[in-house]
Formats: sequence, structure tokens, C-alpha cells
Amino acid sequence: MLQHVSRGRPITSSIHKQMGVLFFLLLVASFLFKGTSDYSILLLSYSIMLVALIGSISLHWSAKLIQCTTIAFWLILWLVWIILLPLLSWVPNTAFFGIFQCSAWIFGFFLVAQNLRTEWLWQNLLRLLWVLALVCAAYALIQLWGKNEMPAGFFASKNTAAAFLMTVNLLLIGKFFTLNHPQLIEINQSKTQKTIDNTLLLISIYIITLALFAALSRGVILCFIFFALLEVALCRHTIKIKNIYQLSAVLVLALCTLYLLAQPAIQHRLDLLAHEKSRLVIWQGAWHLWQVTPWYGLGIFNFKQYYPAFSLAGDGSNLEYAHNDFLQLLIETGVPGVVILLGVMVTCIVYLKRYLSHQNKNPIAGIQGMACFAALSALVCHSVIDFNFYVFPINLLMGCCLGYLYYFFKQEGCIRVYSIPSGKSFWILQCSLIVFLLLVSSYFVRFLTLEHYIGKTEAALQEKQFRKAVNYSNYALKSFQFVEVQSLQIDAYLQLLQHTPSERQRYDWTAKTVAAINQAIAMNPYFAHSYFQMALLQSLVFDNPQEAKEYFLKALKNNPHFCLARLTFARFLVEQHKLQSAQEVLETGLHYPIPPKYIELYLNYLAKLRFQNGDPQGAKKVVARLQHLVIYNQDYSDLI
Repeated sequence: MLQHVSRGRPITSSIHKQMGVLFFLLLVASFLFKGTSDYSILLLSYSIMLVALIGSISLHWSAKLIQCTTIAFWLILWLVWIILLPLLSWVPNTAFFGIFQCSAWIFGFFLVAQNLRTEWLWQNLLRLLWVLALVCAAYALIQLWGKNEMPAGFFASKNTAAAFLMTVNLLLIGKFFTLNHPQLIEINQSKTQKTIDNTLLLISIYIITLALFAALSRGVILCFIFFALLEVALCRHTIKIKNIYQLSAVLVLALCTLYLLAQPAIQHRLDLLAHEKSRLVIWQGAWHLWQVTPWYGLGIFNFKQYYPAFSLAGDGSNLEYAHNDFLQLLIETGVPGVVILLGVMVTCIVYLKRYLSHQNKNPIAGIQGMACFAALSALVCHSVIDFNFYVFPINLLMGCCLGYLYYFFKQEGCIRVYSIPSGKSFWILQCSLIVFLLLVSSYFVRFLTLEHYIGKTEAALQEKQFRKAVNYSNYALKSFQFVEVQSLQIDAYLQLLQHTPSERQRYDWTAKTVAAINQAIAMNPYFAHSYFQMALLQSLVFDNPQEAKEYFLKALKNNPHFCLARLTFARFLVEQHKLQSAQEVLETGLHYPIPPKYIELYLNYLAKLRFQNGDPQGAKKVVARLQHLVIYNQDYSDLI
């Protein structure tokens, strides 16, 4: 970590305390707003970057000696790498948004590790996470037993909620062992207070564990059990056997409670697991994408722009994540990005090895440090089968844990610090931070402008003000040439074509539509919507059924989940009196999820085609399903 040894007036710790309070507010906001909208991600990410950069600049302002460590070198190198790729135009500029989405862990690390009051910051952060985890767990249990919903808490996914609860629970287990360490017991004169603290902590662990198990996430449960055992093993010389029994009793009680009160939910989950599509299907498609990916990757957070074209039959995912962060980061940041991340992990393991071989250890700090190591390791391990890195608050939590773990190892003397002479080096560092701040600020403003005009474009399309939609989309495209924005503009062009009586105007709009579609295809040849729009143009305007068919096929090849394109193509084939081909298109679509809003239309159409093509039994099977339709079920592969 770049830091300083000041020989002038030191930075007052009160400034860093204020920065810590501001950071806590941003952390709470990241969990409450969940970072699911582009606006929330931009605002939260930029605010965290701003706090971290201002803190770093102020910390180094009076520096006389600059110091660096291995782990800081890896983190800065990773940040430079993901920024350099879009700046050099090696990857699409959509990667710039990924920098805001996926860099919170870097700035969370520096916010925690560079604070002059890191211990105060961490203890209060742990209290905050404790409260957030209790709220999340209580809400998840209400969802499970009160609303008969998936226990997702305030996350979009129950697996993500379970991963968050797992991380905080491992940290709280460390806090429980710390509170019962003999050194603290001797200091604390009040047995009543100690009993109250232990009771509150064990009740919290019980509630959080219950909600964690209630998610019935196999990966989270296995990671939690393994790393809880690892935490106990690492701290075995400093904790009492009585406390291990107490903790085990609480965990077993949570498991028994779940078994007694949630048997229907457990059975439902087991039924779902019996029909669940394997993640191996997703990984195989992602692996095919990697094989055509340049060694430097596609750009951070660009996976979803290309993966649909490589997804395989039976892939029931949302096509945005590989459900394996390491595989997805290999695709997005290339070999260099993954090597850097492996460098971070190996460095942490080296620090751990040095600590374990260290003789004069602080036992209380050791329990906290090992709890932090177990929590971070559990989250990283679970990321092999999920997408924790891409969930903004979880990404930030990773950075906070890494920052405190770094601080702990440094306090224990396990980190080698390399000194760099001051002078030019100091000014180069300060100028680099300021340039980065200006660069990030410029892209932040551009993205806000983009989001503003995208919202106006979509609103204009809803209100059928298509000329306004074209104008707003032009303003959006001036900020960034994104294919999704281009697609909105093409939708407006297509609508104008249908509502323009003048032949001259139709000719002009047609020319603009063709040019816009060709430009969209050039931006991203794997974007299915562009081919679908060209198919509509060939069918409705040029009356060229052969060309239209080819573009429909290209659209479905690049996104087999594109249900609207599949239904439109089937209708197009019916109009061409190719009923058998239309049925084949819909039959193939049964291998992929069908969104709830299309289910009834899709199955009705399929039943009619089966009947018309001489398959009354198959038609009755579909009709029977329609009569007992579960609207939220998206898997209809059993109808094949």
C-alpha cells in the first residue's frame, strides 16, 4: 500500500474519523439501494471513489517518504489494467461502466487500510454489518414464512443474501471468541454485562444462521461450514473449548429450527433441485466464449454483451453472469487480469503463512484477523459458483475485509514495506491521483448524461413521440456509442416508418434505419436485437421474406432466449404458410426459459400449430399445461 511517513504536521485523526462516518453512510446506502439501477451504481461508486481519493491525496500531501507493499502494487495494477483497455479502444467502451460497477473493492480496501483510525473504523463497521445482517435475516425469514417467497432479504437473489449473511456470521463468530478471551474477561469487571453481550451475540448468530440455512444454497452452506471450522482451527490455541460447544449448540439449534418450521419450503427446494439446470451448461457456453476472446479480454462487465450468442440449450440463467467469477473475469479482463487477481490471493496466503510462523502474536487481534480471513476466503470460494464480485455491496464488502486483513498483517509485522525516495516520486503519485480523479469525474458526468437521455428516449417511445425519441437518443449517443442506445433509436425509426404517409419521408426514414442497424451490427456483431430489427425491416418494408428469414435466424442464434423474436419469427413463417417450420421454431424455444409475460401466448400458439400439423396428443399436452399454469415457472422443456 502506498503510504507515507510524515515529518511535518500530521493529518489529524478527526478528519479520518469524518471520512469513516461518510463511508458508513455510503455502505448503508449501497445495501439499501442494492446497486441494482445504473444511477445508484454510478452515484455510490463515484462517491466511494471520491472519498478514497481525497483521503489518499490528503494523507500523502505532507509526505516525506513514500512506501509500497506487494498487495497494493497488485491492486493498483488491476485498476490500471481495466481502465487501460477501453482507453486504448482494445475493448468496447461499455467497459467504462464496468469500472464503476466492479472497482468498489479497490477503494474499499484503501478506505479501510489507509485510515489513521483503522481499528476504530473496523469495529464500527462490524457493528454496522451486524445490524444490516440482522435486518436482512429477519426480512428473509418474513419472506419465507410470512409471504411464502424466496428468502432474499434486501437482495435480488437468495444466494447473494446467503453469501452476505455467511460473511457477517463468520465475522461475528470471531467477535464471540474475542469477547470470551481471558484477557478481555479480566479487564471487564461486570459479569452481567459480559452475559448480556454474549447472549445478544449468540442470538444474533442464531437468527443469521437460520436465515442463511433457509436460503438452502448448497454452495453457501458448504462454504460456511468449512470456513467456520477453518476459523476455529486457526484460533484453536486462543479460544476456550466451552465457547466452541456453545457456538456448535447455536448452529445445531438453527438447523433444527429450520427443519421443524420449514419442511414445505425444504421439500419445494428439493423438487426444484431435481429439475435444476446444471451450472456446467453455463460454464460450457462461457468457455466457448473465452475460446474466441482475445488474450486481453472483452472488458470488465462486458460478458453479458456477448455471452447470449454462446449460451447452450438448457441454460436457464439470465445470461448476464457466468456464475463463476473467476471464469467471467478471465473472459472480461483476460489472462493479465486473472494473473493479477491470483497475485492478490497468493500474497494474502504468504502473509498468512508468515503470521502463523510468527511467535509473538496478539491473541485478541489474532482472532479478529483470522475471522476476517475466513470470511473473505468463504466469499471468494463461493464466487467459484456464483457472481458475488458483480453485486456492488458484496464487492465493497470484499474490499473492506481485504483492507482490514492487510492492516492486521501489517500490525503483526508480516508485511514487507518498500520505501521509495521522496521528491519527484511524491509529485508523480499526487499528480496521478488527481489525473485519475479528473478522468473518473469526466466519465461519471458522461454516464449521468447518458442515463438522463436514455430515460427520456424510453419515455418518448412509451408516449409514441417518436421524433423526440430520435432526438433524445442522438444526445445519448453523443455521450457514448452504446449499441443498446442505438437499438432504441432504431425502434423509433421503425415506428416512424409505419406512421409516415409520405413516400419521400418513408424513403428518408428507411435509409436512416438501414444505416443505424448496420452501425449497431458493427458496434457489436453479437447483439441479437439488431438482427431482429433488420428482419422486421426486410419483412415489413422491403417485402423480402428470404432476407427476413436469414436475419430472424441470426437473431435467434445470437440470443436463443429472445422470446419475442422467436414468436415473431413463428408468426412470419405462418404467414408464409410454413406451419411445420413455425412449429419447429417454437419447439426449439422450449429448451430455453420463457418469460412470464409471453407464456400464455407462446403455449397457445404452440398448441394450435401442433394440432394443425397433425399432433393432437401434443396439442392436448400443451392445453393441459395452460389449464394449470404456474405463471412464474419459466422452464417448459418437459413439453418437448
